Amino acid sequence: ALVVVESKKYEVLESFPYPTVQTQKEVIIRTRAVGLNPIDWKSVDYGFCLPEFPWVTGREMAGVVEEVGSEVTDVKVGQKVWTSTYYRDRRAGCFQKFVTVPEHTVVPVPSNLSFESASCLGVAGLTAAMALWKWLQVPGSPTAETHTIPDEGYLLIWGGSTITGQFAIQIAVAGGLKVIAVTSEKTKPLAECLGAQVVTRDGKSGDEIVAEIRE
Repeated sequence: ALVVVESKKYEVLESFPYPTVQTQKEVIIRTRAVGLNPIDWKSVDYGFCLPEFPWVTGREMAGVVEEVGSEVTDVKVGQKVWTSTYYRDRRAGCFQKFVTVPEHTVVPVPSNLSFESASCLGVAGLTAAMALWKWLQVPGSPTAETHTIPDEGYLLIWGGSTITGQFAIQIAVAGGLKVIAVTSEKTKPLAECLGAQVVTRDGKSGDEIVAEIRE
């Protein structure tokens, strides 16, 4: 495990306690790949989301189910899965060989998706979903009763080829919105294949990009 042993100090510990199932709705996953996010190092450098020491960080991962509680029904031992965790339980930190999380945070991974790709689905996907569904309440939101953008309206995504931007394009398109994405010329095809109309930024000022969007 990669352990935060004290303030601003990491150690790689070859021997680290095997996590235990504390409720029968928990799942233990053997780690195969871990997604990296800015909060992983920022929490250590700036001292937040570290309830005590030693602590294990890491927010998202993919692996194979090692053990399940007796009340777990959605996944089974040996299954390829993904999870995005939180910083309230050291057992859930993803920078360790075995990760323990509640069943409702665990999702099966299709056989054609690699562990490496699956491990990066969490933070970016949840960020896009929360921004569009919770705060913007775009059409297609599973919880919003009213929408800030009318059906078949336009949504601008500046940075459409970033991982969060890619998720946002797909969520917006699925909700019936027309998406305009700002990308580089190089990444334009990526945003287009996800369903966005693209305005490229190469060699343009911010004002020029905005003027082109308004045309």
